Amino acid sequence: MSAAAFKEAMSRFASGVTVVCGRAEGELHGMTVAAFASVSAEPAIVLVSLGLGSRLGATLVEGDAISVSLLAASQSASALRFAGMDGHAGNRFEGVDLEPTRVDVPAVAGSLGVLGTRVRQVVPAGDHRVFLLDVIEVRVPEANAAPLLWWSRGFAGVTTR
Repeated sequence: MSAAAFKEAMSRFASGVTVVCGRAEGELHGMTVAAFASVSAEPAIVLVSLGLGSRLGATLVEGDAISVSLLAASQSASALRFAGMDGHAGNRFEGVDLEPTRVDVPAVAGSLGVLGTRVRQVVPAGDHRVFLLDVIEVRVPEANAAPLLWWSRGFAGVTTR
């Protein structure tokens, strides 16, 4: 099996799009992440997978705070900004509406949901690290908008019920 074949197969799996923010070496960083999942409801645990090449993924350790913003379909510009794919060469947080969290790491305002978390465990996994996160805070707005999805190397949409 080649890495290219594996990546092609994974591109066929639709996933929600999140923005994960945390501090690496004292500096605030944010990145777009599709590798996110719920792990447990009792206690509330989620996971994110971050590449070793990202400053955030390479430096987070147990106990560090992370915010996870679950993006709405209308937030593709924020997803592109935090992925470094919008042509903006400056600070990724510049011009993005943010909101505070209880874990003192901002989240993207207007998201479908916001999780304030702390790193429970870090598991090395090839060229990534999997972060198991204890959920400290959950915010879900009243509005039920459509989610932003990543599928076949691009954004995809769904219709809401």
